[in-house]
Amino acid sequence: MAMDLVRMPPELSRGFVRALDFGTKFTRLRDGRGEERVRTIEMPDLAWQASKGLFTQRRIEEFAGFIGARLGGFYAFRFWDPTDFSTNGTNQQGVPSRLDQFIAYGDGVTDEFPLVRTYRSTPNDKAERLRADDRMLPIVGEVDDRLARKMGLAAGTVFEPEFAVNGVLIPTVDRHVNLRTRKVRFASPPTAGHAITWGGYYDWPVRLGQDADANFEQIMESWEAGNVPNIPLVLVPFERMTPETDDPGGVQSIAWISGTPTINKAQGKVVELTPGATGLGVFLQEWTDLNYGGPHLIVMNRSASFACDILDEITGATITTLAATPSATSGIMCFVRGVGASRTWFVTQFYV
Repeated sequence: MAMDLVRMPPELSRGFVRALDFGTKFTRLRDGRGEERVRTIEMPDLAWQASKGLFTQRRIEEFAGFIGARLGGFYAFRFWDPTDFSTNGTNQQGVPSRLDQFIAYGDGVTDEFPLVRTYRSTPNDKAERLRADDRMLPIVGEVDDRLARKMGLAAGTVFEPEFAVNGVLIPTVDRHVNLRTRKVRFASPPTAGHAITWGGYYDWPVRLGQDADANFEQIMESWEAGNVPNIPLVLVPFERMTPETDDPGGVQSIAWISGTPTINKAQGKVVELTPGATGLGVFLQEWTDLNYGGPHLIVMNRSASFACDILDEITGATITTLAATPSATSGIMCFVRGVGASRTWFVTQFYV
């Protein structure tokens, strides 16, 4: 099935209780002197349940609208878990570091690696049993002021993971994170024996639970407040993104003062950019899963003072530059041309 890259509004994450099912089956022996335990799954199942709590009428309408846009449980979506969103295992409110999580050792040949997040125990515990989870969805090249506010970060923050080989930071142009596969690919294979590490923020890919899909309830406790009881969210590992034959439509607005956000079609086809400083740019999402033709994106620069570079996420090359528009809005329509590995972005410019 399909997944939208859109995030459930982070304010709505309050009140969700996280639950893990380790899948252990217990059988009491007939002599009554012992039991048999069998592991039935390699990784524990994850789920979240909305605890019964009051929401404002506006929040209930927003939540109902969000679930409605996902067609109930049909489309999966991104969920920010306030108890587990950072690779900084010692402090969820701390800033992630490129040294937080060990991925693998380089072999001089392999250039692509799955992202994992290891949950640590006490120093003397059995290391071979530590859980390395690869089901989270890293936050890459996004500007989300609502999420930044929940994390205590400044408005306009660009969420971008960091990677290191042998402790040395790898520049953004020398690596690429594929959200579809949850893997990082380096421009050249890391040196044999060198440790590959990463750090950053992440969401969880979830869908609405089956019971709530069949019976989505909204209760108004008063004219100003209400309740949405019995809302289960279920982890959906390795879901593919929304098929490109589906046109998500919608508008996304990005305002930032540093870093390089990534524009993704699943978050809105029309993109309004407001760069807040000179020398800024944005990446167009990788074209790997995009169909030939388009337009896939319509991108406009709303800034009257600052130009914006449009970059290819895979190659890092500048495709074009949207000039500052003191009297008119400068925009581009973005198409994909070519076939197979020879596909590239092609843009045509317009003025409004």
